[in-house]
Amino acid sequence: MWQARVIAVVQSDEEANFLQHDVPTKIERIIVTQRENFVQTVMETTGDYGVDYVLDVSPRAYCTATSTAPADLTAPLGISKRNIMQCLSAHGHWVTTDSSLQIDPPESRLLYLKGASLSFAFANLWLLSPGQHGRLHHIFADVMEKLSTNALVPRVAGTYPLDKIREAVKASEACAIGSVLCVL
Repeated sequence: MWQARVIAVVQSDEEANFLQHDVPTKIERIIVTQRENFVQTVMETTGDYGVDYVLDVSPRAYCTATSTAPADLTAPLGISKRNIMQCLSAHGHWVTTDSSLQIDPPESRLLYLKGASLSFAFANLWLLSPGQHGRLHHIFADVMEKLSTNALVPRVAGTYPLDKIREAVKASEACAIGSVLCVL
């Protein structure tokens, strides 16, 4: 069966420890941007080939419910758009959830020369596309199976009383991690 080599990028040793000990997925390399050069480490790890896929969950993934997302694409990790593009292999794919991402002509040229592509991941699109409902059902079934066997353990970012449900939705939208689950 095909196995992906996963390289995770974090800002601190605390985040790296969390990934090493609390996440069941096998991560081949964890890059801590506070002390490692992102591009150099990725290229060394891949034998100077680069990565086939970059999944960028945007800077909002690193904010708290009370903070706002920084203006730069990946400011919390100190990684620029160009750094991400430099790490792509030939015909690599960059998938981002940042709906306001802008690519300047030099960056567009770099993608062109690599034959790379940029895609946007919009979670609600799965619900809008009837052709994808079967695939979405299989994903949900797989997630539920992993939850039942504790292979996947959810992290609760916060709890809100029912009368504060609007704040919960706004906090979820601001950080773009997970979703709001209302249990009555």
